[in-house]
Amino acid sequence: MAFDKYLGKGNDNRDYKTVAIISIVASLVFIAAFIVMLILFLFYETEDFVVPTIFVYAEDGTAWTEEEELSVFYNEEFGSEKIAPGSSGNYVFTFENSSEYTLKYKVQLTEDNEYDIALCYRLKRDGDYVVSEYARAADFNCTDLTIESGSTHYFEIEWYWDDNINDLNDTLAGISESIYTLTITVSAVIV
Repeated sequence: MAFDKYLGKGNDNRDYKTVAIISIVASLVFIAAFIVMLILFLFYETEDFVVPTIFVYAEDGTAWTEEEELSVFYNEEFGSEKIAPGSSGNYVFTFENSSEYTLKYKVQLTEDNEYDIALCYRLKRDGDYVVSEYARAADFNCTDLTIESGSTHYFEIEWYWDDNINDLNDTLAGISESIYTLTITVSAVIV
């Protein structure tokens, strides 16, 4: 008798009907929840993730890429290949906001400087200094700048190798034909 009940042959089939009804209701609830989530996903308005459209150009109009070798250290004595203690120069670039948003941006300098040569920088934007005192790359601070939609700013980085800081390091850098690398980063966010 117990075996017949196990197979569903015996008393009535209420257990099967209950399981079937619960399965159907659970399936309908699952389908309804899926449809609601799909509708919310398709039609619910959220703030879009927007990446501002900015362009940076060298003085000759060449657009910067993610990693670009620039002629920042061009000088009349050595051209773009070398610089020496006491030498100076400038590098001009353009920053263009092509997005429909006002942007807050910053200009950062970082360096790979094995012999800690004393290269110092200051920065002009549209002819006015935004960093007026010469500073080493690690101390260069140019943040919280803004640019309106469709606007352009013209920058000039002035550089100078201060030869009064550490003559021994300057000499070692020259003897070993050290390579100094400056990285200029321009980054922006929507205001």
